[in-house]
Amino acid sequence: MKTVLYCLLLLIAPAVSFAQSTEDTIPPYKKDPNIPALKILETDSVSFFSRDDLPKNRPVVIVYFNPDCGHCQLEAKEIADHMATLDQAFFVWISYGHPEKEIKAFFTKYGLSKFKNVRIGQDPHYFIPSYYRVAFTPYIAVYSSKGKFVTEFRDGAQPEQLQQAIEAAK
Repeated sequence: MKTVLYCLLLLIAPAVSFAQSTEDTIPPYKKDPNIPALKILETDSVSFFSRDDLPKNRPVVIVYFNPDCGHCQLEAKEIADHMATLDQAFFVWISYGHPEKEIKAFFTKYGLSKFKNVRIGQDPHYFIPSYYRVAFTPYIAVYSSKGKFVTEFRDGAQPEQLQQAIEAAK
């Protein structure tokens, strides 16, 4: 009887552990299609911007970036240069581990500060990279005007790709 129970345990244990480990490999944004409960520290080092501050009934584009990243710099310049075709969306640029001074300099240097539909700040709790399982920057997530996940660009996007995603998100 002990042998039968032991064999049964050997057969069931791997299946149970595999089921648990599979669940952990699914990123949170794929489990919940809503805009995450983000909370970023703005460049004034005092104010926070959260999901509740996002405009209603407007697509949202979350851009996770690094001010020192060449691809992020190019992405910022391209988005700023094409904002006339991207202005239906609200952009939230989020960085981690860089002083607000560097993030603000990036915001100004690439012309993002002149747009009312752009916010930028720091993710002090390292929420965004773990939520989306970010491997490279820039990482971009697009949400619909109803706050539902539409698509992602795991290594940046061309303005035309963003425009198409924003159109689909309306």
